[in-house]
Amino acid sequence: MIRNGRTGGFTLIEILAAFLILALGMGTVLGFFSSTLARERAAVMRTRLCGALPVVEDLVREKLREKGDLKDLEDQEVPGFPSLTWSASFKESRGWPGEVLVRITFTWQEGGDAQTEEIVEFFTRNEPFHVRAARILLQGGGGGKRGGG
Repeated sequence: MIRNGRTGGFTLIEILAAFLILALGMGTVLGFFSSTLARERAAVMRTRLCGALPVVEDLVREKLREKGDLKDLEDQEVPGFPSLTWSASFKESRGWPGEVLVRITFTWQEGGDAQTEEIVEFFTRNEPFHVRAARILLQGGGGGKRGGG
């Protein structure tokens, strides 16, 4: 239909408004996809860490079997887990000889940024329990008195 010399169709403003609505809808959908991808990457990395933790715990136990002072370990590669490194700091317990607090830090690259996850555990040095218990009792540790009186 022709009105005032114009043919039917859309004006430039109507087309721009349609493109704006389309762009906002596409941006929202892409935002959902990117957040889903980020959650999926985090889940995959947590799964990898669950697999790497026993390997690193074995390496820490080997280090604890060594005689002498414990030196912190920095930027060690996790065997079988490329692009995943770990560090460990050791702090021997004063009240419980043979007990060592180990702070294990995993590091990896994700999206160009360094990501870390820290795990803190108690380990025992390679010494039977009865030897540790005897040392604790001889040093006067171990809690309250037993027996009557």
